[in-house]
Amino acid sequence: MGRVVAPWLFVLLGGCWLSGSEIAAVIDGDADVDADVDADVDVDVPVIVSPPNQGIASDDITITGGPFGPEPEVRVGGAMADVIDATSDEITAVVPSGDEGFYDVTVESSEGSGVATDGFFRWDDATGYTSAIGEVAWYDYVGSYWIEDPVDSGSAFLSFLRSSNMAATALYGPGGVSDECVLDYQPSIDVEAYDAFGQSLALTTATGRRMDFTFSGGQWENPDFGAGVWTNGLWRLEAEGTPGEWPALDVPGFVRTPDPFSVSQPAINGSNGPDIFQLFQPVTWSTTGGGDFVVIDMTRYDVLGDPVERLTCVVADDGSFLTPLLAWSDWNVGQQITILVGRVIVTDVPLPSGGTVQVAGVRYVVGAGFQY
Repeated sequence: MGRVVAPWLFVLLGGCWLSGSEIAAVIDGDADVDADVDADVDVDVPVIVSPPNQGIASDDITITGGPFGPEPEVRVGGAMADVIDATSDEITAVVPSGDEGFYDVTVESSEGSGVATDGFFRWDDATGYTSAIGEVAWYDYVGSYWIEDPVDSGSAFLSFLRSSNMAATALYGPGGVSDECVLDYQPSIDVEAYDAFGQSLALTTATGRRMDFTFSGGQWENPDFGAGVWTNGLWRLEAEGTPGEWPALDVPGFVRTPDPFSVSQPAINGSNGPDIFQLFQPVTWSTTGGGDFVVIDMTRYDVLGDPVERLTCVVADDGSFLTPLLAWSDWNVGQQITILVGRVIVTDVPLPSGGTVQVAGVRYVVGAGFQY
């Protein structure tokens, strides 16, 4: 019902005589232009945070719903957010600073108020740092000289970090892509990692391949998968969140796995294992579909058949490399040596925390020979 404006109208209300202007005040007691008492604070309006409903302080947040009145106020977990644009059905604001976690998003305006419970997850700002590291690898065995024919297979691990400077190259050597080799290298992953956030995690492809992970020992892993899972190309990260604790993650292009390639030296593709030189052993491979770098991994065995030394080289993907003088500390002539040549691609895509992905997609060609 509209305002009563007849100036000489008197009615009996609760035993009191009131003028028309006083009746208008009772019927509409708030400051807005509608006819509802205190509609600006009592009416609930829908508040929906548009995807992605996660990010860092200083990111924009988009809110739909309404209707919203002019000059709305937005709060994220009680902290005021600067509104940079607002219409009757959409608001854009800047996420305020604060601790990591889920927060309610509240809107108040002259048309009413509303809240999106746990509407936004604010990550600690990891801009300029690594937020995920790991390897998704496939092993192609070549040659027909194996005592027991090995089966091509894959393995993968992922670890999500808090503001690390670690790069994917550090998984294989200490000096980046340096065309240098190191003996018995063990990566030092001295970083603070998130625990098992979320309920499940998988990598998927547009062609329907799916690689599921389980959380173990501080990282997500799939230690052994077969040809039915593996394919070369782009993989999407899909992580199911935990309500009120962790958000879901959906990151396209999280990993890229390389196309097949071949190794021509040493001649590991034949029926007999080739001779491998202790000094200046050439390694050559095809460069079609090149990667960011190549890992050459060689392990030599003693007369008892036990592994005794491992040489790892991180080199440019230019098709050839010569192992350096005095690369090995010893040599057992006639004994086995295994050789892995791996092409590596690192996607370097951003995550909602602002950090980037340093997960290596690797395809290894695996062969063996004899120390000569």
